[in-house]
Amino acid sequence: MRNTISVPERRYRRTVAWYIGKALLWALTRETVYGRENFPETGPFIVAGNHRGIMEVFLMVSASPHNIEVLGAGDIPLDRRYRYFADFYGYIPYKRGQMDRKALMTAEKVLEQGRVVGIFPEGGIWKAARKSAHRGVAWLSFASGAPVVPVGFAGIHEAMWRMATLQNPKLETWIGKPIPLPERDPALPRKKQMELHAENILDHIDALIPDWDKEVHVEPEWEEYDLHVWVTEPHGQPENRAPDIVHPEVLVRFFHIPVMMDALYFNLKRRSVKPLRSFLKVYSAAAVHRAVCVVLGYVRRTNPAFLTYRLGDDTAAKLEDALISLREVAAEAAARGARMRNVPIYRYRMPGESEVVELRSPRSARRF
Repeated sequence: MRNTISVPERRYRRTVAWYIGKALLWALTRETVYGRENFPETGPFIVAGNHRGIMEVFLMVSASPHNIEVLGAGDIPLDRRYRYFADFYGYIPYKRGQMDRKALMTAEKVLEQGRVVGIFPEGGIWKAARKSAHRGVAWLSFASGAPVVPVGFAGIHEAMWRMATLQNPKLETWIGKPIPLPERDPALPRKKQMELHAENILDHIDALIPDWDKEVHVEPEWEEYDLHVWVTEPHGQPENRAPDIVHPEVLVRFFHIPVMMDALYFNLKRRSVKPLRSFLKVYSAAAVHRAVCVVLGYVRRTNPAFLTYRLGDDTAAKLEDALISLREVAAEAAARGARMRNVPIYRYRMPGESEVVELRSPRSARRF
């Protein structure tokens, strides 16, 4: 089966993309690459980096002297802003939320050809701070025997927006020494060994990231979530507080991770979810009900891993219960012809600060 996998290098296209990318980085950023000599002269090897935004993909490709075959998101369509470049360059789509063996075997075939694979062990970009490592990078290293070159990227926060507004953001790429495949421990199950290897790779990546960048992504030392759902009855009656929603704190957390709602609205083109991503505005209860039904339908029937992969099994189960509760409230209000307004309140305090910040819209959140 493995011999039937064809992975073209796309040399011409990728050379063109490399020069375009380098020109844009030179013109629009202050980019510095450290440790380029740590790249092996020849493959096979795996390049693994931290992941907070799409910018790391461009930096990984531009920093390497080798043609990199990148593993990218394959469970949802790519963001429309980057889709054309990704299709032009080419990548291996990976279905996140599972061990996508088809994608991993394709990447293994690339390594068997003496080439280079790029991967982001943390997965997605729904959280700015360090996330847990997924086992894919370790599986690939164990299966191929290839070493892993850790890469730390800094300055990613708002980099694309600052480039678009000609602010020349400071970007740094730190390349570490290759991490060899560890010796097998017969006393440990293979799955546990892969988990330890993946976390060790992520530790090496984290050690490369400079402190000035980590300070941007510090987690709050205190957080509080509060959900207000208001219902306006027809015929000019005053606005009233709706019945409490179960697990409101989980629902507010979901609303305050805009990348997840944006994936539904933009990438998946579920436009009817708009009432769940445009807060403080008044919508018909029927529109809110339809929005919740669309989210539940997608995560139940089409892509169950959409929530569990990003939030974990327990939180995902609570979020589903919260959405069901909100759906019931919306259905009752819709039957009366009422309108609804959701106010997800997120309060937090950063380490060393006394001020409590209150956000009612994720667009102004400091941590995202």
